[in-house]
Amino acid sequence: MEIDVCVEELKKAILASPEYAEYRRLTAEIDKRPEVRRAIDSLRRENFAMQNSEGDIDPNTLEDYRNRFIEIRQQDYVDQYLLAEVTLCRMIRDINRRLVEGLEFDTSFLEN
Repeated sequence: MEIDVCVEELKKAILASPEYAEYRRLTAEIDKRPEVRRAIDSLRRENFAMQNSEGDIDPNTLEDYRNRFIEIRQQDYVDQYLLAEVTLCRMIRDINRRLVEGLEFDTSFLEN
């Protein structure tokens, strides 16, 4: 099927991209420090939970999260890793958006 071939080509292009290479390089650096990996993953889980929760988030909880996030990002390699991760996620998000834009696919339910 032609779509499968195109998907594989797109996957190869992503894997060969400088964004992906930088993300993988920095992931390897983070993985050398298990305590840092655990701290980052904990913050990522909390962020996901807060973004997907219904209702208001306790201001003290949010402030505590922000302070811990700021603190861990003071380590240069952590900041670089998180920026590389966001860059890769945005690239994939943009690819998805561009794919769906050309289709008659109803996404209006995502709007307010």
